Amino acid sequence: MRSTFSGLSIAISGLYVNKKALDTTSHNIANVNNPSYVRQQVIQSTSGYFNLPGGFQIGSGVTIQQIRQIRDEFLDLKYRLESGRHGYWAARNMVFEQVQGILNELSNSGLQKVMDQFWNGWEELSKDPDNLTVRGLLKERAIAFIETVNHLGQQIDNLQINLNKEIQIKVKEINDIAKRIAKLNENILVYEVKGYKGNDYRDDRNALLDRLSELVNIEYKEEANGVVNVSIGGKMLVNGKFYTEMETRQNGSAFVDIFWKDISEKVNIEDGELLGLIHSRGDVQKTILAEGNGTVNKEVDVVIAVDITSSNMNDINNMINKYKDDLKNRGLEPRFKLVTFGDGSVKDITKGFVEADKFTASLSQAAEVGNEDLSSLISEIESMNDFRANAHKKLIIITDENIGGNSNVISDNEITNYVDRLNRLDIFATVISDSTYQYTGDIGEDGWDGITDGTSDKFFSIKDITRDDFAEKISQETTNTASKFMGSVKNFLEIIPSIKKKLNAFVNTIARNVNYIHKKGKTLFGTPGENFFVAINPDRPIEVGNITLNSNLDTLNNIAVSQSGDRGDGRIAEKIAQLRNEYLFADMNSDDYYRDIISSIGVAANEAVLMEQSQKILVSQIDDKRKSISAVSLDEEMTDMLKYQHSYVASSRVVNAIDEMIDNIINRMGVVGR
Repeated sequence: MRSTFSGLSIAISGLYVNKKALDTTSHNIANVNNPSYVRQQVIQSTSGYFNLPGGFQIGSGVTIQQIRQIRDEFLDLKYRLESGRHGYWAARNMVFEQVQGILNELSNSGLQKVMDQFWNGWEELSKDPDNLTVRGLLKERAIAFIETVNHLGQQIDNLQINLNKEIQIKVKEINDIAKRIAKLNENILVYEVKGYKGNDYRDDRNALLDRLSELVNIEYKEEANGVVNVSIGGKMLVNGKFYTEMETRQNGSAFVDIFWKDISEKVNIEDGELLGLIHSRGDVQKTILAEGNGTVNKEVDVVIAVDITSSNMNDINNMINKYKDDLKNRGLEPRFKLVTFGDGSVKDITKGFVEADKFTASLSQAAEVGNEDLSSLISEIESMNDFRANAHKKLIIITDENIGGNSNVISDNEITNYVDRLNRLDIFATVISDSTYQYTGDIGEDGWDGITDGTSDKFFSIKDITRDDFAEKISQETTNTASKFMGSVKNFLEIIPSIKKKLNAFVNTIARNVNYIHKKGKTLFGTPGENFFVAINPDRPIEVGNITLNSNLDTLNNIAVSQSGDRGDGRIAEKIAQLRNEYLFADMNSDDYYRDIISSIGVAANEAVLMEQSQKILVSQIDDKRKSISAVSLDEEMTDMLKYQHSYVASSRVVNAIDEMIDNIINRMGVVGR
C-alpha cells in the first residue's frame, strides 16, 4: 500500500522542477546581451507510474528530462558555409581598397598626370632642341615619372609583404581556436559524463566554430559523446581533446606557404579569409604568372614562315636579317625558328638559319615537293616542343599568294579553326602578303585579315618589303604584341601579382621604346645617343621599382634629340613624343593601356564589393533566422517566469495542504477525552 507521503513527494518534485526552470529562465535573461549565447529550456516529463491493485496506476510527479539549447544545427551549418565565402570576399575587398588608395588616380599626383607632363616635355624639347632650360625641364619630368612608378612599386611591395604577415597572423589565430576547441571538448566530455549538460561550454565552442568558418573552410561533426571533430581539406584539425597545428614555411622567397606542422604536406585551403589573403598576395610558387611575381618576361619566340615560291626572295632575305638585328636592339630576348612552305612540304630549317645567322644560308635546305596549305603550316608549329614556357610567341607568314595558295579554297569555318588553333598556342600572327589578298582571296574567300585580326595582329603589304624602314615596322609590331602579352592577365584572382604584371609591362614598354628611339639620336656633342632609362638592378628587367635615369644624362647635352646631328634638329624628340599616340600594346596606346589597368582594377574591385555585400546580406539573413530561434526574448522569458512561478506556488500549496492533512491525522484523529 502506498505511503501517505507519496502526494508530498509529487508536490516536491514540482517544486524542484519549477525552481530549476526559474533558474534557467534567470540564466537566459542574464545572457540577453551575450551574442554567442543560445537560450536554454527545461524539458519536463512525467516520472514513472506506480502500479496499484486492480490494474490502476498512479503518477509519481514530474522530472527534468534535459536542459536543452534551442538551436537549429542546419542553420549553423549554412551560416558557417556562407561565412567562409563572406570572409574570402571581405579580404579581397580590403586589398582592393588599399590598391586604389595607392594608385591615387583621383588626385593630381597620379601616374597619368605625371605621364602627361613627361610626354609634353618631349614635345616642348622637339620645338627648341638646344635649349638647356627645356632639357632640364624634361629631365625633371622624367625623374618625376621614375620616382612615381618606383614609389608605386614600393607601396605595392609593402602591401604584399603586409598581406604575407597577415597570413601568418591568421594561421596563429586558427591554431589558437583549435587549441581552445580541443579544451572545450575535454571540458564537455568530463562534465557530461557526470550527468550534467555543458551548454555554456557548447556556446563558447559554437562561437569558436563560427569564427573558424570565417577564416578557413572547415568540416565538423559532433560525436555522440558531445565532442566536435573539425577537419580542413580532409585533415583533422581537432580530434576530441587533441588538435593539430598549422605552420607557415618560407617557399624559397620572402613569402610563406601553409603546412601541417611536423609533416611536409600543404594545407588544402579552399575558402575563408585565409584563402582571400593568399589569392590577394599571390600564391607565388604556383602563381598564374609562372615567370614570377609579376615580373616582365622579355623572351620572344619568333617563327618565320616563308613561302619559297615567292618572287622576291632577295628582298625577303634582307628584310629578315634586318628584322632580327632590330628586334634585339629593342631590348627583347628573341629566339628564331625558320619554316618554309608553299611549293613543297612544310620544313623546319631552323638549325641552318641559327648557325649561319642568315636567312639565305638556310633557304637552300628547303625541299620543293608538292603543295602545302595553311593547315599543314599550323600543324608544324603545333608540333614544335621547344617554345620557351612563358615567352611571347610570334608567327610571321611571308608569301605573295592568297590564303588558300594557288588552288586551295578555304572556307570561313576553316579560317575560324586556324585562328582557334593559333590562339590555343597564344600565337600572334603577322602576315606579309599581296595587299590584294588582305580582305578576300582569289575566288571571294576571306583574306589574310581573318588570321591577323583573329590573333590580334596586323597585315603588311609585301610590296613595301623593299623599304628601308620595313624591318623596323615589323619589329615594332612584334614588340607591340610582346608588350600586350607581357601585361596580359585573364583575371585578377591573384591581385598583387596581376597588378604588378600590368604595371611592369607598362613601364618596361615605355622605357624600351623611348630607349630605342633615343639611341638613334645624336647629342649636342654629335655623339650617338644612349639608353634614356636604365635598370637600377641590371640583373632584372626595367620595371616598376627598378627604373632610373641614365647617369650620363646628368649632363643635359647628352640628351639625344637630333636625327641629323644638327643642334636645331628635334626630330628624335618629336618621335619620342609621338609614342604617346602609338599603339605600343598592339591595339592600345600608352594612355589607353594605363586607363585599361585602372578600369580593370576597378571592375575587379567592384566585383569584390558586390560579392562581399551579397554574402554579408546572406549571412545576416541566416543569422537573423538563427537568432529568431536561439536568441533570448525578454518578453518570452518573462512569460515563462510567470508560468513557472505560478507552477511553483501551486506546488507549494499542495505541499501546504498535505502538510495540514498530515498534521490533522497525527495530532487530531483518535484523541479521546479532549
